[in-house]
Amino acid sequence: MQRDTSHESAPDPGQPAPNSDSSSASANNLLQDHTLPRRNGVNASCEACQMSKTECSGDQPRCLSCAQQDINCHYASAEIETEVLMRNLLEERKKGLEYQYFFNAVKNMPEEESQAVYRLIRQRADIKTVVRQIKEGNLS
Repeated sequence: MQRDTSHESAPDPGQPAPNSDSSSASANNLLQDHTLPRRNGVNASCEACQMSKTECSGDQPRCLSCAQQDINCHYASAEIETEVLMRNLLEERKKGLEYQYFFNAVKNMPEEESQAVYRLIRQRADIKTVVRQIKEGNLS
């Protein structure tokens, strides 16, 4: 008896031919796993979603779950991270101003004073100490 193959489609030329070899099958599975789309997650869940272990939409100021339940929506980790980033930014700006002051002061000071600044640096003084001593005129 012959099998009716008229309804079967021809193999796709872009796909590998079926093979009974188990190593080829596992290689094909790895390739398919590699091309799976990534999950669309949120960076941080609100506290209510974390406590109830529900999926958070990440919408701000209020996620979908909190809006549906009409409860307060609070993202603690985002606030803490923002505060840390702002504090670091301010510290870096302050440090930049200290270096700018230092550079301009050394550029315009007499040779004897610049040698005293050089000695401070060689003694491993930090930038705050050097700038403070320049401002105070204490470079002896």
